[in-house]
Order: sequence, then structure tokens, then C-alpha cells
Amino acid sequence: VSSYLLLYNIYQAQGWGRALVGLLSGGTSNAGQVWSAIGPAIDFFQHLGMMEVLHAALGFTPSSPALTLLQMVSRLGVVAILNECPELKQDNFWVPMMLFAWCNAEICRYTFYSCSLLRDIATSCQGMAVALKLVKVKSVELADEPVFNIPYPLVWLRYS
Repeated sequence: VSSYLLLYNIYQAQGWGRALVGLLSGGTSNAGQVWSAIGPAIDFFQHLGMMEVLHAALGFTPSSPALTLLQMVSRLGVVAILNECPELKQDNFWVPMMLFAWCNAEICRYTFYSCSLLRDIATSCQGMAVALKLVKVKSVELADEPVFNIPYPLVWLRYS
């Protein structure tokens, strides 16, 4: 599950990063042009964010499914308004500002989640390594008994 969530968060972070690059390289502050340039990407990644409700419902994350759903529905509402109300995008300065803030917030959020998951994965791998070092290999213990007649150097080469 951690690997899947890590890939999901990296994908979301890079998607929002591409949207931010599109916003900054657009060269215009006209809200209609900005939304037509990066709106489809914002729309896609916001809808993909609905997976977070499923993650919470399945217990992949410690979030509340109801609160996550409420948050995602409010974001999708903003996207729907921008998609369906062209008069709101005419010469408004707030759309590029909102998208700039939104992209930065999402990049920070998904990057933080990715780093957290990387730390958890690294910690669990380190714990596995320590556990494997502590586990005694039963065949090595049995190889010391004369019943098996395994030459000691071969055992040493095999398990060293």
C-alpha cells in the first residue's frame, strides 16, 4: 500500500508542478486564457484527487472519508464553476492568483506526503534488515550437528 500511495503522491505532485509551469509560462494574466491553457490539467488532477476518499475509506490513510469527501467536493465545485461559467473568467485577476496558490499548495502537500511515505518505507526496510540479522538460520544451527556431515568451510561460504 505504501508503494502505491508513494506513486500516487509523486504523480499528483508532478501533475500540479506541470500545471504551475504552464501557468507561469503562459505569459498572460487573462483568466480565460489561463484557464483554457491549464484548466484541463487542473480538472484531471482534481478529479483524480477523489481517490483520496477511497484511500481514506479503505484505511490506506488515517483521514476521515467524510471530511475528505467534503474537501474534494468543494474543490470540484470550484472547477465546475470555472468550466461552466465563462463570464467569471473574463478579465478577473483572481483566477490566476487562485490557480497559483492552489498549485503551490498541492505541490507542497503531495511532496510532503511523498517524503513521509519514503521515510516510512525506508524505516520499514531498515527494520526488516535488523530483524533478518537477528533471526538465526535454522539450517546453519543444524549443520553443526554431525548428522549432516557438511564440511564447515562450505557452510561458512554458503551463509557468509
